[in-house]
Amino acid sequence: MPPETRDTGIRLTINGTELPAENGHLLIDVAESYGVFVPRFCYHPGMDSVAACRMCLVEVEGSRKLLPACATPVTDGMVVHTDSTPAIEAQRSVLELLLINHPLDCPICDRGGECPLQDQALNFGPGRSRYREQKRHFKKPIALSELVMLDRERCVLCWRCVRFCREVSGDKEIELLDRGSLSQINRGPAEPFDSYFSGNTIQICPVGALTSKPYRFLSRPWDLLSTATTCSFCAVGCPLSVERRGDEVLRAQALPNDAVNSFWNCDKGRYGHRYVSHADRLLAPLVRRRATMGEADTFEDMPWRDVLDAVADKLTSTIAEHGPASVGFIGGSHATNEDLFAAILLFRDVVGTPNVDFRTFDAAFDYGAFGKGGVVGSSSQFEDLDKAHTILWFGPDPKEELPVLYLRLRHAVKQGASLLVAHPRRISLCEFGTHLAYTPGREAELVRGLVTAGAEIPDCGVDRELIRSAGHALAQQPVVVAVGQQSPGRSCPGAWDELATWARSLEKSGRATVLLCVPNANSQGALDMGIYPGLDRGHRPAPPGLGTLEMLRAAVDGRIRFLWLMGADILSDVPDAALAEAALSSGAYVVVSELFPTATALSADVILPAAAFAEKEGSYTNLERRIQKTNPVVSAPSGARADWHVLLDISARLGTPRVWTSSKEIAAEIARSVPTHQGFDWELLGDPWAPVAGPADVPPELWHAAGENPPLPQYQASPTPDDLGNGSLRLPDRRLTTSWPLRWELRAVDATRRRGWVWPGKAAAGPNPATAPSTPRLNVYEDAPPGALFLLAGRAIYDNGAMVSRSPDLGVVTPAPFVELHPDEAASRRLVAGSEVTVSSPKGSVRVPLRISTDTPPGAAAVPFDQPGMSANVLLDSSEPATYVTVAP
Repeated sequence: MPPETRDTGIRLTINGTELPAENGHLLIDVAESYGVFVPRFCYHPGMDSVAACRMCLVEVEGSRKLLPACATPVTDGMVVHTDSTPAIEAQRSVLELLLINHPLDCPICDRGGECPLQDQALNFGPGRSRYREQKRHFKKPIALSELVMLDRERCVLCWRCVRFCREVSGDKEIELLDRGSLSQINRGPAEPFDSYFSGNTIQICPVGALTSKPYRFLSRPWDLLSTATTCSFCAVGCPLSVERRGDEVLRAQALPNDAVNSFWNCDKGRYGHRYVSHADRLLAPLVRRRATMGEADTFEDMPWRDVLDAVADKLTSTIAEHGPASVGFIGGSHATNEDLFAAILLFRDVVGTPNVDFRTFDAAFDYGAFGKGGVVGSSSQFEDLDKAHTILWFGPDPKEELPVLYLRLRHAVKQGASLLVAHPRRISLCEFGTHLAYTPGREAELVRGLVTAGAEIPDCGVDRELIRSAGHALAQQPVVVAVGQQSPGRSCPGAWDELATWARSLEKSGRATVLLCVPNANSQGALDMGIYPGLDRGHRPAPPGLGTLEMLRAAVDGRIRFLWLMGADILSDVPDAALAEAALSSGAYVVVSELFPTATALSADVILPAAAFAEKEGSYTNLERRIQKTNPVVSAPSGARADWHVLLDISARLGTPRVWTSSKEIAAEIARSVPTHQGFDWELLGDPWAPVAGPADVPPELWHAAGENPPLPQYQASPTPDDLGNGSLRLPDRRLTTSWPLRWELRAVDATRRRGWVWPGKAAAGPNPATAPSTPRLNVYEDAPPGALFLLAGRAIYDNGAMVSRSPDLGVVTPAPFVELHPDEAASRRLVAGSEVTVSSPKGSVRVPLRISTDTPPGAAAVPFDQPGMSANVLLDSSEPATYVTVAP
């Protein structure tokens, strides 16, 4: 019988009650899914079982010994007792042994109040110990990294941290060292715990052995108010629990979502959100006062009503004098769907301008090329990676830009997928994938070789047999094609058009799906809401307009007279600093909505203080087009307002008032009017704090923890915020009854409750909603000036962005700028690693330390895009498909 039709259902008995289950599932998971909690330390549902701690021993009838529930698959007819005398005695003995050397310093331990050892010692322990010997001692604590501290005395040797590094993140720094009573978790003396995912080891540690350096001694869990929300950094959209005391964000932890992040998040998402409480926040609207001769301009505080009147008047007069096309809008993709919907209603419907875009550092990437099926976005979901035979990665380094997607790709390869990595540099994926290291600038030639399955192989720097082998792998279905911008400022329309056409043809035949790797938290939401030239809400065609780079050029030429920047720091992020600076000084009237006084904001005529993601309700759409909820964590500063509220106020002043007073009402309108959101309901996103209910066919009396463990903690809904009427929300001072499931363990049964909503329909075929076509230029590598190097720029996970640079915990791990050359290129220029060199292009120059590595190919120079002390966009020229630089002492 085929596997898909075979009946895998079985029945077993747990503590006297017969229950259905699926054959092969672990006993610990099946029991917990019915509310029978089996104690554990080493087991975690996101990793392989090792049965190291023996805390989950249970009695199974017919077995001559107790069995570990975390390593025992269920079978038909199995009879299990988790609360029998032998099981209880075994659990008591394990706890007694673990406490022999434990320091019992709970009053000063950061885990106090949310510690599995505390809870299970209370519920399953003996109550007293028979051992009186001296406990072992270690130097305490020691710093594993700038973010993680280790107290070896508290460690119970569960191996969770070691297994996470080996199985999930691929970091090998943490190991189990020594033997016998001296066994300890530690790192090698020359191996710092340099991981982008180190915070996960803290969260899964079942005791206080691993603690967060920024959070040490800062608070207790009962002092914190927890709110479930969605990370505001990259496009993966990891669910988070953000915790505050008063109006200060103190901590963030990963929430489980088996469809998105499994149980994990990156350290940027974990430690980066404290920028919300930074002292640099803008607190009032500011209006530029032009100075007289010889003096500098100043900014003056002005009431919101007066500022909005002045902006509306200027917008009206600009339209009257120069027409709607003289207005441009660039909306940063960290805004919510509701903010972006309000923006498109104002600028496309009320003002009538077609000039709208969300792209900043990705301004040269043509997302419209991937919209030939009527929708610009992914047809694939993260879950498809686990089922794929072959994955083609034609995007940036995901470990730097989409970290948790990097973890999912590692997991997919462990599941048996073949990974093809097309990139001129060696990136993180090359450790477990096949590297198609094409010559910089020859993307189109490589794509041509792949799409013809090796029948046509132009010279692209990749071995011909390797291309044929890759083409054969891509012929094995199912295939996931992951595409995104590899290098900010790099324009390669020929490659993207051909790759998009091929990928969509595979998609129509059912052989492949496409994962469009948009960069920021709501880049896909911006595409869905029509913040893109030639694209309207729901991916309907719209009149062609100007993109970000075209708008900036039009401002310099005098064709754009009014420019609204909503969270778009164009001086730092657009891959042409000279163009952005010229646009801001062109005389166009510039309105900036921002959190901080960035260089872009200080160049504007009007600065509007915005509410941050943790201060407003809304939704984000991640790169797989999954909509998830954002919830207010803290109250917004007194002068800050949600962007949607400001935009609706301007719309009302232009004669088109809207009656919406909340994000929920705007979301309902989106569901009514946007084709790709039909069927969406705010309630479908769910309340992530809702208590877990037992299965319908299980007696209610069984839905509680068994044995000596009291009933599982229940938790109330998140506090309902008070709407202040201006787009801001104030949170009442109510506390969750408990912080479960983050109290100490992430339960597998909870992992399916925060899946979000993905539009289930299929888009009708439509035209390609792209900007004005440009002529493809192949072989741009051959255009290099003598002695010049092809510039490869890439974003780093920690950079000098407005939010990251104001996150106090990330400054210590943000790397310094550098330029990286191949050893042959460095030798030919007589350059030494670590020396200061000057990197120059026709646009500008920077002076940075030199790094030498074979990761960068000959003929190229690699730089991070935006690091403290260096902005690579001063080198980039957006008018050219590639930038060439010289590197000299």
